[in-house]
Amino acid sequence: SPAWSAAVHDRPEVIEVLARTAANESLRTAAAAARTLAEAHPVNGWTVAHVAVELGRVAVLDRLLQASSSSEGMSSAVVVPRFFDVDGHLPAHRAAIRGDAPMVRKLLQHNTTPFAPDDRTANGATAAFLAATDGHAEVVAALADLGADLNAPNHDAATPAAVAAQNG
Repeated sequence: SPAWSAAVHDRPEVIEVLARTAANESLRTAAAAARTLAEAHPVNGWTVAHVAVELGRVAVLDRLLQASSSSEGMSSAVVVPRFFDVDGHLPAHRAAIRGDAPMVRKLLQHNTTPFAPDDRTANGATAAFLAATDGHAEVVAALADLGADLNAPNHDAATPAAVAAQNG
């Protein structure tokens, strides 16, 4: 889709055009533009937000978040939907795995994103648990600052705090 291509090639201006179209054009055109911004890839389940996070496309994510807060009459979930990928991850989980604290903050601090600090993956892990597992102390600290529960156990009763202590 045009939005996916924009995320892959770091073209935030295309995201802006699609968002403007979704907000200003006829109902039929607007619905098509909104679907383009929100659709998930049929194979891996990634949305444009997943792609932006995975590739570190800060400007693309910024435009998506701006579009979600300025789209008249459109739910923020249309632009930045709450879709889990095939691995059971939301975009904030992908950012935590990558160790990208600024991206985690951006996703969780923006007032229109449908993500919370203690959202769980399909196997019960929080973003803090995923970051702690990979030794991303800055992400764990950012999540704690944003209200994440570092004692929230996953399905195996392991907590982010315990994993962080093990990993130093």
